[in-house]
Amino acid sequence: GLTIGILVQLAPQFVHDILHDFSRFDHPYGWVGDVYIMLAVCLIAPVGEEIMFRGTILYRFASYKHPYQAVISLSILFACFHPQNFLGSLAFAYVAAVSYIYSRSLWIPICIHA
Repeated sequence: GLTIGILVQLAPQFVHDILHDFSRFDHPYGWVGDVYIMLAVCLIAPVGEEIMFRGTILYRFASYKHPYQAVISLSILFACFHPQNFLGSLAFAYVAAVSYIYSRSLWIPICIHA
């Protein structure tokens, strides 16, 4: 959501090129397949990652470590799963984890991630 909006504003040609390249693929289900892929990328993956990383792993880490240590450990783990942009992923994971700890809700990290 927010990430895509920022990307469209900052790099419209980049987004156009990605969508143009994406439209060249021949999907057996046509536009329905395109919608499914966009939903998977924009909704399903972020929700799943937030449930796994913040909802499960951070919760476990924080139960036997100091919350600060849990946030740092989880941020490094999250960034290792996203090596293509390690430092950006590390910063994102830190912000998402802190927002989860302060809000005690996964909705904020999910919205940030989507």
